[in-house]
Amino acid sequence: MKISICYSTMTGHSKKIAKALGAEFEVTPVNVKNESPDLLYADVLVVVCGIYGGKLSDEMASYLKGIEKTGVSRAILVMSSTSGNYSKTGIEKIFEDKGIEIFDRTSVPASFLFMNFKRPNENDIKEAVGFVKDAVGRLEAIV
Repeated sequence: MKISICYSTMTGHSKKIAKALGAEFEVTPVNVKNESPDLLYADVLVVVCGIYGGKLSDEMASYLKGIEKTGVSRAILVMSSTSGNYSKTGIEKIFEDKGIEIFDRTSVPASFLFMNFKRPNENDIKEAVGFVKDAVGRLEAIV
């Protein structure tokens, strides 16, 4: 199964998670602020993004809205936030409009100022990697 990993980050948290996922799956994660990942032959897109005030970053929202029809039919989301509030992201609608199924999603605690200090930590990142690894395994079993 070919995996592409993209991320956007304002604080560096998503980059840490994306790099750990990249190492696990031997894929170079792509920061959507600078470039677009190659999705032509990808089966699944792993999206790692911070949620700021309950919303996606402008870079990630623009990137996702601009995805053209490719081989990607499923996505796995790894979202980080201090509040855990993902209600205003609109990410479900974006993927629905693109015909891409959100296969699974997880959240990772993130720090901001003094909230969730030093998060995501090493354990949080390991859990995110384990989650995505499990989700990919389940996907491989049904494809």
